[in-house]
Amino acid sequence: MEKTFLNWSYPCLPTLAELLVRRHQWMRTVDLSEYLFFFPSRLATRRFLTILADIAYREKLTIEVPKVRFLGDLPEEFYTPKHPFASMLVQQIVWMKAIRALPEVTKEDCQHWLSRPLREDVISDWLELGEKVAEIHQELRKECLYFRHVVDCCRRREKEGTGSCEETRRWELLAKAQERYFDMLDLLEVEDKQESRYRGLVEWQPSELLRGVQRIGLVGCVEMTGLIQQFIKHMENCVEVFIYAPWEYGERFLENGMLKPGAWEEMDPQAAKRLSQTWKQADTPYQQGADAIRWMETLRSRHAADEFTIGFARESLEPQVGQMLRLSGMVPDFLPKKEMSHLTPWQLLRRVACCLKEMVYDPAELEVSETLEKVSPQWDSFVALLRHPDLGEYFRHRCNIEGDWLSELDMFEKHFQPERIFSYHRFCIMTHGEYPVLQEVYAALLRLLEKMVTHYEHFGHIVPLVVDFFKDVYCWKSWYNPQDEEDYQILRGCMEINVLNDKLQLPETLNRTLSISLVEALELVVKKASSRTISPTNRGDLFSFQRWSDLLVDDCPAVLVAGLDERIVPEENCVGEILTEELRQELGIRTAVSQYERNLYILLSLLHSRSHVRFLFQGDPADTWKRKTFSGKIITEKWPLPGVLPSIPKRRKMNVEEFSYYVTSSSKYYMNEILQLQDTRDVTLEMRFLLDGLFRRVLHQFSEEEMYRQRYPNFVPMSLEREAQRYLKLLRDFLDKEYRKSFDATTRPPIFVQKERIRGLLPALAAEQARRTLQGWRIHRVGIPLQVMLRSSGGAGEIVTFSDGKRLELSGMLERVDIHPVRNEWVVWHYLSDMLPEDPFRIPLSRHMILSARQDYQHDYNEIQKMPFARLQYGTIQLAEPHFRIVLWDSAGGEKYYKWIEFIAERIHGGDFSQMTLPESLFFQEQPISSNKVPLPIVQ
Repeated sequence: MEKTFLNWSYPCLPTLAELLVRRHQWMRTVDLSEYLFFFPSRLATRRFLTILADIAYREKLTIEVPKVRFLGDLPEEFYTPKHPFASMLVQQIVWMKAIRALPEVTKEDCQHWLSRPLREDVISDWLELGEKVAEIHQELRKECLYFRHVVDCCRRREKEGTGSCEETRRWELLAKAQERYFDMLDLLEVEDKQESRYRGLVEWQPSELLRGVQRIGLVGCVEMTGLIQQFIKHMENCVEVFIYAPWEYGERFLENGMLKPGAWEEMDPQAAKRLSQTWKQADTPYQQGADAIRWMETLRSRHAADEFTIGFARESLEPQVGQMLRLSGMVPDFLPKKEMSHLTPWQLLRRVACCLKEMVYDPAELEVSETLEKVSPQWDSFVALLRHPDLGEYFRHRCNIEGDWLSELDMFEKHFQPERIFSYHRFCIMTHGEYPVLQEVYAALLRLLEKMVTHYEHFGHIVPLVVDFFKDVYCWKSWYNPQDEEDYQILRGCMEINVLNDKLQLPETLNRTLSISLVEALELVVKKASSRTISPTNRGDLFSFQRWSDLLVDDCPAVLVAGLDERIVPEENCVGEILTEELRQELGIRTAVSQYERNLYILLSLLHSRSHVRFLFQGDPADTWKRKTFSGKIITEKWPLPGVLPSIPKRRKMNVEEFSYYVTSSSKYYMNEILQLQDTRDVTLEMRFLLDGLFRRVLHQFSEEEMYRQRYPNFVPMSLEREAQRYLKLLRDFLDKEYRKSFDATTRPPIFVQKERIRGLLPALAAEQARRTLQGWRIHRVGIPLQVMLRSSGGAGEIVTFSDGKRLELSGMLERVDIHPVRNEWVVWHYLSDMLPEDPFRIPLSRHMILSARQDYQHDYNEIQKMPFARLQYGTIQLAEPHFRIVLWDSAGGEKYYKWIEFIAERIHGGDFSQMTLPESLFFQEQPISSNKVPLPIVQ
């Protein structure tokens, strides 16, 4: 094999493209058609062709593009399967049957394989066991190993005294089951994918299988299964390996481009120094997102949006960090990837399965119609299903049910408290004529469920039933807008059942013999959906979000990686209770050590090839390195470790939230923001951020929509009561929409309770907003960002310069500005939650920034300059209590507040974080605006 090294000076794919163009250019033509390239990710295959197209456009070249494929699909390029491949569902069912057919299998064996007690009469437990064994089988077959090879290994270990006879016996059982497994697949006329590949390798016929390909290129393929390595070995005469590393690292790679075991246990001092400058401790998703925002803000002037990549060692962080970026204004059109099971149609299907599980509890004892008639679900499951918004639209538009049945549901629940009743039956609702709309809805729901139950015979009918269910619920609307997020979720959720259908298809023989109920079938379908992710709608040239393993072939110059820990990538640990680390070492397959070396190689490539890079670690990696569990040679005493700072860094920039955090708790600010120690706060901070953000997003969307409505030329407010009702409906709709975006149906009860608490505050806010509208107040602007220098005289004087000649930059946002056009009066509103203590400096800081912006005369601050400062008021809309508050500027405390602001800023800049004691007299005179019918006081 020919080896070509791609230097780390630039990202991998652009370096490869430039090399190929230089090598194969003739006049204005570049012919790469003889190549068949394999990349370690499917994303890289698409991106490589895009880079070639960009070069062709820039250099005015004609490029004959090569074939590009994903490395995992390499075998299928060189052999033809004889039968269709068995889906994962078919495999786990066949494995389940093969294991259950062995009389020697005991409960203890099943518990060992499943890591928990197996319920023999619950088929979902058997299917889970089949899936677990199928995954182990697939991993071993990818390495050209059978279970009998593990048995031989266990026998050797038993003779040496390092193994047990019980372990050997269990692997012998799996080896017997494997023989049955292959026989059953042959009867079904389907093939195991890895076994089919192995047969294709054994029956190798190179003259027919190479299909005219002259050169095969492997790009960045540092990790390959044994089966793929055998395929490549057969074609080594025409393989060129492109290794992404300098030629000096040649001894660290094998002939086929894979990492040499044991050669990647340490890091060179130059890379170690760069790493010590680029990592930061960030334990919670809140901290990860906040640091990502700060880091990218510093680089926005040097890089366009599509030159950033955010990598995730844990994919579960992506939606949370992405949502924070969106709220910060960094990515206004970003919608994170969603799991298919979190789309609204699949949430509805999950709730239906939950209700049916409680209703159709013993189909053999009762007829289907009789079961639905006599047995009701638990009250919580029933209410969760009825409150699903898509089902509500179905009742209104498809069933033509009018009336507020949700209000009746609330009244019924409040009066009878049915959740306290052990068994709650249908006739309890149907005998209460004072709830007519609720009775109609309940009857319509039973008709919908009965249709699904009566038509189910075996698992082969589940997909048509789900399709019909989606048609019933969603086809009342003749047209859906794919650009709207809610419509997009419905469209994708309903369309993806067609894609999932391929994975749920079973041979007719299996369908007839598989005894699985409707509830179990629905749960299985939802579980299979949870493994699929749905891409967002329109990302455009926005930030790229990548998995850790795909960062090797990413080409953005600025990279941030979140979710790392002392193992670099926590969720990819391959060691398990069944196929242990010791067995893996004996078998010569992938171990935790080889995984660590692969991760360290990717980390090194990012450090060397990117102009800007940041790593966010959960926990302090320096402590782990000192214990030598990561690598004793990575960081030497020559380089200082983060968390042991030789001096306190001076703060050059600070937002209002940080300033407030310092005032309310200087010691916590020092530990969290300066020393970067383990988080001294608990999970409630994360909940606080999400719920506080939920409240802010609701008011932001409401204010934005109302702002455009009030600017309409013919705008005339309705009566006080009608305006309040309209505002309340808008606020509740926005609350439900934003809640569904942030949380799924499995949300923890405390979060749901706090969401309902917000809902309870909305009527008072709607009533107050209606009164202000009738008094002539109009919403002028929403979300005005400010970024100014600290000035003297409360923002009206010169820029403050500290003893070292440096300045301090303040940043923040005015969340809403109202105007009274007749009186030319203005009010700046702030949305305030009660989750953190309020400090007395928020108001003077906001006033300071507004006045500083007026002094700067920048184009961005035109809206601020319009405001007559003498007639400017400041107010807060609190989450804690359902009322507004206005604080008058002329009662803001005078010069003492601004002297304290300058004093606090100087302490922060100088690194003095001792606890502060504020004067007791430093409080604002507030003018409350009650939420009752008393008219709003007019401030002159």
